[in-house]
Amino acid sequence: MSHWIGTTTPADAGMVEFKECLRRLRDGAATDALMHARRALGVAPKNPFYLSYTGLLAAVAERRFGDAETLCREAIGVKCNHAQLYLNLAEVYHQAGRTSEAIETLDRAPGRRARRLRTRLTAERAVLSGPRGDSMIMGRSGQIRPKTTHDHETAPARGCRSALGMLHPSAGRAKRV
Repeated sequence: MSHWIGTTTPADAGMVEFKECLRRLRDGAATDALMHARRALGVAPKNPFYLSYTGLLAAVAERRFGDAETLCREAIGVKCNHAQLYLNLAEVYHQAGRTSEAIETLDRAPGRRARRLRTRLTAERAVLSGPRGDSMIMGRSGQIRPKTTHDHETAPARGCRSALGMLHPSAGRAKRV
């Protein structure tokens, strides 16, 4: 029997890296967050949260959508009853421009939060015509407004703000930006 005195156990090391990953993601440093997520995954390769966040960050930071989808699906295969894992997969799809698959993923996710995000994503997906044929989009406040030249079709460069209007750093406690 070994005792870990004055140092962290390997499991604790994974959690330390994962917490730092979430902190970096919350601060908008997706590339740094990915590095910490990969370290955590190296310590516990079957941890569904490490898998899911590594996938999410691979999509956001490196635009590696195929690998991201694989990791997120594997996470759901390990723990299929946690909404955050579905939210991360839906965000991967959304980042890849696969909005209908993001909506389908949110349909399968357990919990009210996923249903609220599905409704918001569906509304964002709708492109309406204004009175003069102008394009309309859903603004941050949830209201439909005319599309301006400042609106971009791609995700924000910092990578942490989801088009779903949430930040992905903490399972169960998404924060509005």
